[in-house]
Amino acid sequence: MEIVCSSCGTQNTLLDAKALASAVCGQCQNPLMPNKPVELTDANFLPFLGGTDAPVLVYFYAPHCATCRSVGPRFEELAKKTPQLLAAKLNTVSQYRTVQAIGLRGIPALALYHQGKQVALHAGNISAPDMQTWLEGALKIA
Repeated sequence: MEIVCSSCGTQNTLLDAKALASAVCGQCQNPLMPNKPVELTDANFLPFLGGTDAPVLVYFYAPHCATCRSVGPRFEELAKKTPQLLAAKLNTVSQYRTVQAIGLRGIPALALYHQGKQVALHAGNISAPDMQTWLEGALKIA
């Protein structure tokens, strides 16, 4: 299994996917599965998603968006309860090049990526139970 370190960008190879929860980067020694969402940027969005075999749940938000501020804590809670995936977030205001490149049309949005490809997308407000149900369905596709 390949996974990109969110701290330094180094590609890491894990021989045992079960060891992912406790794995550290061979370069910087930071955890490969941080206990909080990774902050993505225009510079690291594609390399991070494309270099990681594990599913990545990305939350697209804007700081000024009231709905985003209500969905954000639900996303973070779900990310903590789902150890088999990496959680990441992208500020759509400061990282607008990525938003344009992927054609995102609404926020807040959740997207599940697997091996660099988007496999599921949900835009708009979503309750915690509905988010869990959506993610379970999306993980079956991935």
